[in-house]
Amino acid sequence: MAQRPPYLTKVKTEELINRGWMSMTLVEKYGPWALVVGGSEGVGAAFAAQLAQAGFHLVLSGHESPSLVQTASAIVEDTGAKVRTVTHDLCIDDPLQPIRRATDDLEIGLLIYTVGSVVPAPSFVDAPLELGLRAMRLNALGQTSFAHHFGGRMKSRGRGGIIMIGSNGGICGIGGLACYAAAKAYTQIFAEGLWAELKPFGVDVLCAVLGPTRTPFLGRLGVPIDDPAFAGAWPADTAAVALESLGNGPVVYPGGSDDVVQATAGLSRADAVQWATERVRAMSVGT
Repeated sequence: MAQRPPYLTKVKTEELINRGWMSMTLVEKYGPWALVVGGSEGVGAAFAAQLAQAGFHLVLSGHESPSLVQTASAIVEDTGAKVRTVTHDLCIDDPLQPIRRATDDLEIGLLIYTVGSVVPAPSFVDAPLELGLRAMRLNALGQTSFAHHFGGRMKSRGRGGIIMIGSNGGICGIGGLACYAAAKAYTQIFAEGLWAELKPFGVDVLCAVLGPTRTPFLGRLGVPIDDPAFAGAWPADTAAVALESLGNGPVVYPGGSDDVVQATAGLSRADAVQWATERVRAMSVGT
């Protein structure tokens, strides 16, 4: 087998035990099956690998089938977990349909929605409208559909968990990322509302707000994710912190990703937006 990417590196069992979440209790509370939407690579694949180590069976969905197959095969080889895969596009009119075909006969107790899309553009009005609409479908509308379907099933059985991946890019508006920032702001507020609604019924909801993370997607945008000087979190660390925090929602900032919150706390709204816009522009040109 070819060398596996860092996000599929196995976390040491003793480390997970020390974190306090790798135990039968986790599977009993949220299992036996977990659905990872966006499980092909990066943070989603890291979630999948760690959940399989903890005893979960998995349904992994993703748009890129070669990466999806690689991730599923590695997890089966490492853990012996049952893994189903679904290749689909979340931008279709009914993104739930292919997922339901693969999960209606399963007890999905944990939903992890890691899908996101960030494509910088000079401005919203100068870019194709479809670019902005796609960002909204992937980052906002998709998770709404999935949370409604699976959250309802979890509420009925009286237990379950939902993790949504937010971004510190959703703290304020960002020039060049208007739709993405708006969608990620929605993710956090939506998760907070669901947390309040579902917690009384035994369902935990968490928004994990990420900062720059060493994912293949970010690498394809030209970000030097393999450069030791790049201040990005590792997917495996991010996934572990989110799982560790699931019962203590509604929001967690893995790996110090609250730096944007801290940096903008004392600024006016206009200054915060300007600061965030300049920060993203600097990252995009490698400065």
